[in-house]
Amino acid sequence: FEPLQDDIGLSSSASPIHTINELYTLLQKLERVHNERKRFVMGIKAAETRLQNAKKMKEVLLAAEIDYDGIGLLGEGWDLVEQVNKEEESVVENSGAGSEMTLGDILSEFDEITQENAAEDANQPNQMKQYLSQFENYGVNYYSAFSTLSSLTEETKNLLKPYYSDTYRQRDEYDYEIASLVAWRCLVGYCTPDDVAWALTRTSCKDRLEWAHYALSNHCEMLRVMVGEISKELRDCGEECTDLW
Repeated sequence: FEPLQDDIGLSSSASPIHTINELYTLLQKLERVHNERKRFVMGIKAAETRLQNAKKMKEVLLAAEIDYDGIGLLGEGWDLVEQVNKEEESVVENSGAGSEMTLGDILSEFDEITQENAAEDANQPNQMKQYLSQFENYGVNYYSAFSTLSSLTEETKNLLKPYYSDTYRQRDEYDYEIASLVAWRCLVGYCTPDDVAWALTRTSCKDRLEWAHYALSNHCEMLRVMVGEISKELRDCGEECTDLW
């Protein structure tokens, strides 16, 4: 048999079956990582919406509980206010100077500690969330946000069909060459233009696929960290998050 072309990045002494199998395995890894990126981003968007709704609901509940002028109280509500006032006056009368802390004092101190802890948490923002938020759609461009690598590869092959002969397109490695270019187009927006330009100048199909897999995996791990940060925020708000990822 005649060895495959050198530009696929594999040894010319390897058998065609071995070389194509290696490219196939690498492409399947790319497909899985890309699908995981899409799933994370869709979940993050849903989580952000759920988190905003939870915070708004919390604000509404707090506003409903705090009624300084008593306008919200009708009927038996005034009796409740009087009862609470009498209980507070009784506690004040029964507690002298130097006495033990009342339940109200303990709860008040607990609230202060809770507020201090919340302030400390607020001063430690989610670093990964801040970093990925600077990218459009968290780094997954809209060219690839709703499609798989295989479907994008097929579409690209159809677009390039008029520019290549039947003989050239019938090569076993042709699909992998197109897939490597598609993979780097999926990384536009997350990788810098210099990185994308450097990758496209590689004449080795295997090199392009391997570096694309490295970049996609790196991005996926960042999204995974961000998922953990948002999951913690949701749990703190009493929201479920297991159905998002």
